[in-house]
Amino acid sequence: KPKISPRWLGPTMLTFGIAGVLWIATYYIAGVDGKIPFMADLGNWNLAIGFGGIIICVILSTRWH
Repeated sequence: KPKISPRWLGPTMLTFGIAGVLWIATYYIAGVDGKIPFMADLGNWNLAIGFGGIIICVILSTRWH
């Protein structure tokens, strides 16, 4: 019997991956210049947040069947 992924796995995986990439892109486009105040306050922690989302996406993708 083939394994079937839970229904929440695909959307959750894509959400974390896209959110991580968008977070990093937004930081480099607008956050560095201080146009987004909370991103400017976080500094390089923005990269950790973005890559954290991407890493969660990769971890969830290992459970995809």
